[in-house]
Amino acid sequence: MTTTTRNTQITFLSPLEVSVDGHASFTPTSKVGAKAASVNLTDGRIFKVGQTLILNKMPFKINTIDNETPLKCTLRVANRTKASMLVMPMLNGDKRLYMYDKLLLNCFIGENQDTLVLVYRFSAEAVFLKFESALKSFKNFIKCSDPNEYSVLFEFSIPKKYTQNFKYFLEGKYSKFDPEYKMKILKFHGLDVDSQISEILFKLESRKLALEKKLNVTLGEDVELLSIIDIEKETFKLEDYF
Repeated sequence: MTTTTRNTQITFLSPLEVSVDGHASFTPTSKVGAKAASVNLTDGRIFKVGQTLILNKMPFKINTIDNETPLKCTLRVANRTKASMLVMPMLNGDKRLYMYDKLLLNCFIGENQDTLVLVYRFSAEAVFLKFESALKSFKNFIKCSDPNEYSVLFEFSIPKKYTQNFKYFLEGKYSKFDPEYKMKILKFHGLDVDSQISEILFKLESRKLALEKKLNVTLGEDVELLSIIDIEKETFKLEDYF
């Protein structure tokens, strides 16, 4: 969805990102890298990190601003969690079925680190209400709640057949996932064996070499090619998203 004000065009890329095309200037952060603390629009508005915008009647919290070109940037609520990439496929189906790119904010680990939590932007459309009913019919469904008026949370137990894989996830031992589950992850996301997730799961040499060059280190053969999870980022906190 795209909205335009004067010379500024705002386009929704995902439930977590919007692009801003056409603005006056950036105010950089004190950090090294292509980040900004605020962006000044040609219509006089200023979007700042920490600010919550109302876009299409929904709150959108700006946690980072990435400069892409002199005239374009991306406002981001959050990145996809590792749970969204590597644990959510424990549920049946694929990401299209779960409105992954339309309404899903993220998949999280439950507070006791033994459940899966899906948090969505609320929609009053009939298709979402039907979707809610479908999720509640899952055998491993635990509960549903409304963190606020703009979001819906669903919690599920970990399917028994994936208990060990879930433990490996918590330990950051992604390459130890069983082969069948690795392929399920790729299928869930519609990815092939050349994808970045595949490089992580199968510890491909190409990713190892790229990481060694980026970090200027030599990695041992037993080192995983993705950092261990940060529980703070993998646990849902309302204030991080709204």
